[in-house]
Amino acid sequence: MKEPPKPARKNLRRSLAELLYRLRTEATQPASQAISVGLGAFIATSPAYGFHLALCVVLSRAFRLNLITMFLTTNLNNPVFAPLLVYAELQIGGLVRNGEFYHHTLETVRQLRLLDFAADLIVGSIIVGLTAGLVLGFATLSLAKRASRDRERNLLIEDAARRYLDAGYFQWEYTRAVLRFNHVYVDMVRSGILPREGTIYQVRCGRGILLALQDVFVTLTAVQSAGPHQDSALAPLVLRGVDDRRRLVRVARKALGSERAAEEADPAGFEFTESGSIVLFDVLRQSDGGRWKSIVARAASALGPNGVLVVYEKAPRLLTRWRRTVVTVQQVIDTTASAGLETTIMNSTLRGPRHHFLLVARRTDRKESSAGYPVSSRISEFRDGLA
Repeated sequence: MKEPPKPARKNLRRSLAELLYRLRTEATQPASQAISVGLGAFIATSPAYGFHLALCVVLSRAFRLNLITMFLTTNLNNPVFAPLLVYAELQIGGLVRNGEFYHHTLETVRQLRLLDFAADLIVGSIIVGLTAGLVLGFATLSLAKRASRDRERNLLIEDAARRYLDAGYFQWEYTRAVLRFNHVYVDMVRSGILPREGTIYQVRCGRGILLALQDVFVTLTAVQSAGPHQDSALAPLVLRGVDDRRRLVRVARKALGSERAAEEADPAGFEFTESGSIVLFDVLRQSDGGRWKSIVARAASALGPNGVLVVYEKAPRLLTRWRRTVVTVQQVIDTTASAGLETTIMNSTLRGPRHHFLLVARRTDRKESSAGYPVSSRISEFRDGLA
């Protein structure tokens, strides 16, 4: 019996997302990005209003550049900046053709002929466009080269963000931007703090970005360590997200590939059904009053023999929701210590923001896993495989 076809609306949405994804990710080399931005800036300053998109399509296809990047750059000529651009182009065109700037008088406007106006505008737009294109192009080239140096980081970001395409193009674009500009996610995963086997719970997981990134990291390290002629022995990794925001839970389920991967529930009263590792990522500041203590205590009691409790917050001194309670790092350490856990501050593994803290707690009676190996070995294997 044949399976019923998927709804046309869903197929159309997926096809559109794939098209935007392909246009967004084509010609992403530093040089191509720089040329796309430079040509986009040049087109933006041209007086060919109404034909900017057509010019972008022709030039991007002719030189195999990124259409979306080029077209977005043309939006420099928007209603806010358009009068300033036209004014600058007229003044520069007048200086080049007549040897002086225009005077700001009504008589100057009355004496200006249409042909002179057009000639000054064209000449000025060429000069302004070349200047803007070169400046923005070289700036883009410098930034793109700097971003492309860390191949491991780029690979993790692109593979993790790709999983969100099923949830829509916006979700992919948003996740990609978060991972690129918020270094905490990638730094935490690459540090090896999170285990590569067992169950990982993330309380208040949102879109499940951290869980998806950890899953990608584990998969890639397993493939790289197995070698080209061996089967990758993937350790069983179970991802569980908890959040009370239904829309974000739906996105997390699609990204993680399972309905059970994300559960809609109140993070403050969630009961863990199995032991494992717990991640509290910016959870304490979302707690009312002193409820953060019960969340930490409940998470500590759910730790498995080799599980870890990871507590990350953006600031060392937290003002919780409704500004009722102030939480300090020492209070969190005391709470985990009272639960019989060994705590370690690992702020140095993260690059930004500056005023964060990362606490990792483990059970004092934990056992060494025969399938595990040191964190430094995992990271070095991953990097050696990419070399």
